Amino acid sequence: MELKIKVNVDPMPAPRPRSGSRGVYMPKAYQNYKEVIGYAGRAAMSGRSPASETLAVELKFRRKYKVASRRFGDLDNLVKGVMDALNGICFEDDALVTKVTAMKEQTDSPGIEILIHSIGTFG
Repeated sequence: MELKIKVNVDPMPAPRPRSGSRGVYMPKAYQNYKEVIGYAGRAAMSGRSPASETLAVELKFRRKYKVASRRFGDLDNLVKGVMDALNGICFEDDALVTKVTAMKEQTDSPGIEILIHSIGTFG
């Protein structure tokens, strides 16, 4: 399996869960962000079933901020949002991902580039 996905969205780091009168929740903007990534993943899968083999994921996050600034977001939190959004869509479970490569890049054209490819069979 090899899958390339481009998402034209400003990358958003995963926030901490919030608590309110209805319990613990994630902010609506973050939920919408993950939905956009999920839609792009579904479109790239073209009706195929989620992968069940071990995978490697390569991610490039593009934002207008300097890569070392706090406004860009921590790389691990940027990765978490994408992995959660594609779970059950591009791969059966994110436990199948055994290698992740990620980078941040300053640009005037925000977006996320995702490459998912097989490493071998699981189990």
